[in-house]
Amino acid sequence: MQLLARKLLKSPLLASLEPGIAEWVRTDIRLRTSLRLLPRLLSKNWAVRRAAERELSDTLAAEFALPPDPTVRISELTVPGTTLRIRRYRPAEDQPRYPTQLWLHGGGFTSGTPLELVNDSVLTHRVTATGLQVLALYYPLAPEHPYPAAKDAALIAARAIREHSAELDVDPDHFGAGGNSAGAAIIASAALAAGAAGERLFDHLHLEVPPGTLRFDLSEGITDPIAGPVGDQAQALIAAYLPDGADDGFASPADAVEVTGMPPTLIIGAEFDPLLPRAERLAARLEQEGVPVICEILSGHLHASASVTARSDRAQDWQRVTNEFLQSAYAASPTGSLS
Repeated sequence: MQLLARKLLKSPLLASLEPGIAEWVRTDIRLRTSLRLLPRLLSKNWAVRRAAERELSDTLAAEFALPPDPTVRISELTVPGTTLRIRRYRPAEDQPRYPTQLWLHGGGFTSGTPLELVNDSVLTHRVTATGLQVLALYYPLAPEHPYPAAKDAALIAARAIREHSAELDVDPDHFGAGGNSAGAAIIASAALAAGAAGERLFDHLHLEVPPGTLRFDLSEGITDPIAGPVGDQAQALIAAYLPDGADDGFASPADAVEVTGMPPTLIIGAEFDPLLPRAERLAARLEQEGVPVICEILSGHLHASASVTARSDRAQDWQRVTNEFLQSAYAASPTGSLS
């Protein structure tokens, strides 16, 4: 384990990173290669593995992410008319209706939860900066629940939120969706499937570091293992999520059989993310089909470094840029283009 840590810590990429992000990477390496965590992170028992990943995530967020904004009201509830759960983030100020975003967390399709401290950090500050209400969905995880389970859950949740918008204080004229990493791919699949069926569920789509295509035969971007999932690791996650024969034409968003009725879309990628070419491929496909798209590639970032807001000016910039785009998009006409 110490040998693995020493090898990773010699990565030449570390010298290219802002000091706060570099220290976050070093801490992540030391934690995940420790005797306390590594055996559990590699466990074949998914409950054990997910608990270890949650512990790792929360430990890093406690040191490297800003504390959650205490003025934002957080609650847990069931989406009316469904069995699906959401973690609700509301601004401090009472309003009869809020512009609202349905949000899907990251976690490689196989792990993650809205309860992670990093989500409370990022989303509470996003709510304060934008005035949005955010509804973070507890979606079913692979491999127990492979595609299309998570996509279908997002569709069910979105339809129910629209149907019960008054009960949830949702402005139905300003209702969008977003996601990080795997969550971004899942919500993109949901929007594509809805659009193909002639259903306009979302007024805006916000995708951060999305694996825009799930094909195995594409070259990756940077292949340094400190940058994010690469090679066999990334393919194993995709295989757990998308078994052979499960694709209904929308699982791999950039390769979707049809792109119809997609809302204006914001895609944010990271310079040093192995998945960056996949995000850019999705942006190109949407643009080719006439979807209003902004694709913003932020320099100096790894796949998951946007959360290092307590130590990194670049992470603060990531959140500022994102929040400015979202504030503009949700204040505009839902049929208008991104500005």
